[in-house]
Amino acid sequence: ATLEQLRSSLECINAFIDAYRLFTMNPDVANQSRVMEAILYAFMGPYMWKARSDLARDQGLAGMRALIPPFLIVGGRARSGKTTLLEFINRLLGGGGKPYFGYQAVEKSLVDMVKTENLYPVLVDEIPQSFFRSTAHNKGDQIIKYMANELEGKHPVIIATTNHSEFSIGDQALRRIYYLTIDNTFDKSRFVDSTKHLETTLMKANSSLFRDFTFRMQALLGRQESFADPMDPLRIAREVFQGYYK
Repeated sequence: ATLEQLRSSLECINAFIDAYRLFTMNPDVANQSRVMEAILYAFMGPYMWKARSDLARDQGLAGMRALIPPFLIVGGRARSGKTTLLEFINRLLGGGGKPYFGYQAVEKSLVDMVKTENLYPVLVDEIPQSFFRSTAHNKGDQIIKYMANELEGKHPVIIATTNHSEFSIGDQALRRIYYLTIDNTFDKSRFVDSTKHLETTLMKANSSLFRDFTFRMQALLGRQESFADPMDPLRIAREVFQGYYK
């Protein structure tokens, strides 16, 4: 990408994140930070399998893969902007088409979807609490443990939203997911302004930054560098973005 394309893409991301300051009830930079963290996770998503594989290889233990979660859950209340975040991520990655799945559309097929070598993140909106409480093999603890502990080779990550106020999950499963809370809500009295701001930003979002990111990640792959970092699974993506801003 050209310097101008990079600058335009970063300005678009900054404008999107800024909406969580300009139009929310109680602006908090922590919420903006978590939105950026979700974007970093999405960019790193197609390479998360590599980080997990490298960690298992480096440590000589297959179970070490669980330290790099392939499941991101964004929890928030109604009107917290979590669904719009999925749409923005889809545009940044060049997904096109339907920006995300409703939970009911993929309720019975999530396991099959993560068993493919299609590395595009599976974006799912509004996973209900019943999913996390279920003991079925394709839901809750079972699918989270399967993805974290047993899923090998190339596979996609899941990026999903849920209602934070209702969210509850066992400690074992909680350790195996990447959980981000967006606990602020958009101000209803500024609905027109916020909608216009977000629509304009979404229209500007495109995949030029992600294509450049992929080019840079390919260079790292060519140097046979390990992507494994259990202390910060997003370290590689974070360093690439730091280079962009610099």
